[in-house]
Amino acid sequence: MRIRSLYNQENKGIAYSRNRAIKESKGKYIALLDDDDIATPWRLQEQVRFLERYERVGAVGGDYFYINERGDVIDSVKEKVILGSKRIRVNLLFRNVIMNGTMMIRRSVIIDNQLEYQDGMLGMEDFEFWIRLSKETDIANIDKVFLEYRIHCENESANVLRYKGKEKAEIYAKLQRMSLEKEGFDLPENIMQILKEDLSEIQPEKTQLEKYLRVCTFLDGLLKQAPHNRYSLRDEMQYVVKKIIDFKCAQIDEEAEKDRFLKNDFYHLNRTDELKSLYKRDKEEYYRFCDELLMKYDVRYIKECFNLEYYVTDEGKKFKDPDIAVFIHLYYDDLLDECYKYIKCLATKCDIYITSSNERLISKLQGYLVGNKQNNTYVSLIPNRGQDIAALLLYHSKKMIEYEYCCFLHDKKSTHLKIADQGYDWYQMIWNSMLHSQGYVANVIETFKQEPRLGILATPEPFWGTFAYDAGEAWGNTYDDVIQLASRLDLKAIIRYESSPLTLGSAFWARTDAILPLLKYEFEEDEFPEKGVGRLSYAVERILSFVAQSQHYYTGIIVDGDTARKRGNMLSKLNTLAFGWLKTHYEPCDLERLERENKKARLFTDIFSKYEHVHIYGAGVYAERFCKEFSPLFDRIEKVVVSDGHRTKSYFMNHQIVEISNLDGRKENTAIIIAVSQKYINEVIKEISKHGFAGYMVYTP
Repeated sequence: MRIRSLYNQENKGIAYSRNRAIKESKGKYIALLDDDDIATPWRLQEQVRFLERYERVGAVGGDYFYINERGDVIDSVKEKVILGSKRIRVNLLFRNVIMNGTMMIRRSVIIDNQLEYQDGMLGMEDFEFWIRLSKETDIANIDKVFLEYRIHCENESANVLRYKGKEKAEIYAKLQRMSLEKEGFDLPENIMQILKEDLSEIQPEKTQLEKYLRVCTFLDGLLKQAPHNRYSLRDEMQYVVKKIIDFKCAQIDEEAEKDRFLKNDFYHLNRTDELKSLYKRDKEEYYRFCDELLMKYDVRYIKECFNLEYYVTDEGKKFKDPDIAVFIHLYYDDLLDECYKYIKCLATKCDIYITSSNERLISKLQGYLVGNKQNNTYVSLIPNRGQDIAALLLYHSKKMIEYEYCCFLHDKKSTHLKIADQGYDWYQMIWNSMLHSQGYVANVIETFKQEPRLGILATPEPFWGTFAYDAGEAWGNTYDDVIQLASRLDLKAIIRYESSPLTLGSAFWARTDAILPLLKYEFEEDEFPEKGVGRLSYAVERILSFVAQSQHYYTGIIVDGDTARKRGNMLSKLNTLAFGWLKTHYEPCDLERLERENKKARLFTDIFSKYEHVHIYGAGVYAERFCKEFSPLFDRIEKVVVSDGHRTKSYFMNHQIVEISNLDGRKENTAIIIAVSQKYINEVIKEISKHGFAGYMVYTP
């Protein structure tokens, strides 16, 4: 008989019943499910297939919905489970991240390791069980919905929380301590106080600054032990610790305490000068702070939070430094005289390396150098391919490694700007920002020395003509190329589509160590086209700050006084014109409104960076509203999806309409934007989950 019903003469609790069922079972796998929850029809097949494929995994779960007593989905967004065995294992050091009712376990793992559910856990039998299981085998999750978890007043967990909250907090803390000890961590004497009051599952609505700082100190102590304990888990621990810190920070009680905290060196500094003063005051704290900063945040956020714009003056002594070199690529004959003014300014002060594919320019330049006796300037004729980026990576890179600090720049004629003066201003901005004068260069190097984790000083974003439209949206079509290049360079950086890159060109000052992965990589000559720039070159321009982040350095923007005045005037004019136009389209028109609208747009933009295919569900008024509100995004949508039997026409706003069962493509790489009336959202979510699509987002007008 395939179905057996086991009956207890008396109520002996969940732990006893589960243990008995496991012992009585005969199958290879054990699937768990509570009586008031609902398993999805595809659950067992998906989990068995997964366990058959990955023999090292001893248990696998999945996503779930919350439903009410009537079976309605409570939230339009599914509960996201944690994927990856390492991240699950690390999370189990601090909290239960496994939904028991979604799990399937190899019976042999339970029997061989003599694992049982423990009684008297006040609803936390599963947490205790998964802690011990995680020390014996890998646990994984599949990004598909396997359970509809019912929430109602009679839930045992809800009743325990209501009547025995203090006792539960005590047990939860003991389980956390057990998990940390079994992983081999050396715990402080006040560990139980920290776990019960600061990291308990019974989270208070608010917390105090002192408790927050205590949690930060405790977690930092664990991270320091991680390399000696289980090095393979260190990266995952850093990620989990960041999540805990961010969550606790959001709970700080009073606004005054938030202000105090944000001014604290541990978390936030407001100006670039404070980074310098922190280094002078406490070098160890400076390095620790920078490591934490670079581990948590993307480069643009760091730049904006800490105002990493450096206004460098000409006031400084003349210098001569053997650890500095300037690398230049030239092409345009008519710009040589202008460029040579800067080159001559640095004569005998540092080594200068110049490449060009223009023989006439090379001949003219060599005449200048001989006439001025510049013995420290070296000129090379190279093939004309890939423009300045090929010169940097194929011909300058190996020499750059010999110096502690380096500068790279090139002459420039923009084809993007219709007004010639704007193109000249851009070229002048690049050269002034890099090589304004001897005193200026001396102060650039001094800036690096005052902040040892400053890795790159790049030129500002262009702000003329059509480039004003691209401000803060600088990926263009380069994002995928940057991701691929980051993989080739084996970078560990935070690259997010919604946060645009800091560097848009190849002109920069750098601490050479900050860009070593790029300089050492062996690029092939045929990766750079003989005509034009090429996709790789655009990716290199944008990846510079991410290379620095991977090397534990942050990136700043460098501006000389002349450029600062022009830039300020241009941006002020642009701001006046932009807000004047916006006032005719939005009311009220202020920064808060703009930030809100921008955030909403980015939520949907993010889907296109995460998934290979994106469709929209719905062919009615809500889909029309989405199209009007986000018309550029609607153009990127591949197909319009409707429920089976509801296709009444072939096209909707120039997009093919497809019934969901006939939708082609790999579902694990496909996301769907739901644009239907609120009353149909639950049904559509279940339909999408049933067909196994990887993700979705609900559009609300």
